[in-house]
Amino acid sequence: MEKYLLIGLGGGIGSISRYIVSRMVYHAVGESFPYGTLAVNIIGCLFIGFLMSLMQERLAVNTNFRFLLVIGFLGGFTTFSSFSYETFELMRAGSMTAAFFNAAYNVVGCLAATWCGYMIGKYII
Repeated sequence: MEKYLLIGLGGGIGSISRYIVSRMVYHAVGESFPYGTLAVNIIGCLFIGFLMSLMQERLAVNTNFRFLLVIGFLGGFTTFSSFSYETFELMRAGSMTAAFFNAAYNVVGCLAATWCGYMIGKYII
């Protein structure tokens, strides 16, 4: 039961954080493209790579910490369901080029951020 509470707590904080970060990005650059979701996805992937690298290779971490941060917080923070819907809406509106670039930027950017986070975690500590 404890792990479910930790996941729920982390997920709630992650969801609130996702909203705050994406709003800040949209406020800074506008809403003509799903930049807020893109930023959240890349940041989330960077953090999951970093945390998993630390937990697998550097630090002995309590399983509950992983439930709270990785499954809970990052699960609530990253937004691939939002990414999917926003890409679909771009396609539905006839903006096929924007939909393509949104998908490409999210996939390539998030894979690169996960690798960067992993490498940072592997070599920094």
